[in-house]
Amino acid sequence: MVADKAKVPTVERVLLGTMPSHIWVGAHEEAKKQVVSIIKQQACAKGECNRCTVCKSIEQQQYYAALWLYPEARYTLDQFDPVFKKLSFGLDEGEQFFIVIQKADSLSQSCANSLLKVLEEPPPGYYFLLTAARLDDLLPTIRSRCMIHTISHGVSSVAHQDLFDFLTTIKGYNPAAFSQQLYQSNIIERETMELADALLSFWMKQYKKGITRDAPDRTAQAEKVIAILKGASKKLPMPGSSKLFLRDLYLQIKGL
Repeated sequence: MVADKAKVPTVERVLLGTMPSHIWVGAHEEAKKQVVSIIKQQACAKGECNRCTVCKSIEQQQYYAALWLYPEARYTLDQFDPVFKKLSFGLDEGEQFFIVIQKADSLSQSCANSLLKVLEEPPPGYYFLLTAARLDDLLPTIRSRCMIHTISHGVSSVAHQDLFDFLTTIKGYNPAAFSQQLYQSNIIERETMELADALLSFWMKQYKKGITRDAPDRTAQAEKVIAILKGASKKLPMPGSSKLFLRDLYLQIKGL
């Protein structure tokens, strides 16, 4: 049975509609709670009552329209056989199915490679919900195909805070000041990817706030920046090109 979508919180509907693959980064139990909540809000006729049989089945990982994966140590390719078997079946219009990959930072390179196409463009109605303890441990190819939600991430912990500040406000255009800060930063490729992830997390929060507070201008602005960041994530910097990558990102965001 498909839930009454009119009763599902608008933010969650929009988030899943924006991108079919998501990662929650944080302590395992907290990340799992977020995933459980998302599925409840989509499947429960009341949005997330926490009392009905649907909500209870989701909590117990027994919901018929969800497949949960968990690694023993590292994921192996055969663990994903049920995923691809399920994906081979088309869903009815309006039907949803959730594939939950817990501890996605335990994906081997071969497992990650097997998932790239379906993470980026799964069949209609399918959603991938991943969890991970540390953003740094996620393979870049996985990160670039998912919307990232950081649970325990504060702006104060962002590496290269000065660059982060330049890229989290639309107001003010000073490419000379940004370039000076950029060339003083000595930022490397790994840190650039971490900064890009932190930026996506920040702008996703702005997007959510815009929806929640019924602020269409803020929502539209954040949506444009998210599109820029998603595009940039598919063209991550090669060795030695981090500064050029970030300067181009700055010009695109400030050009909005």
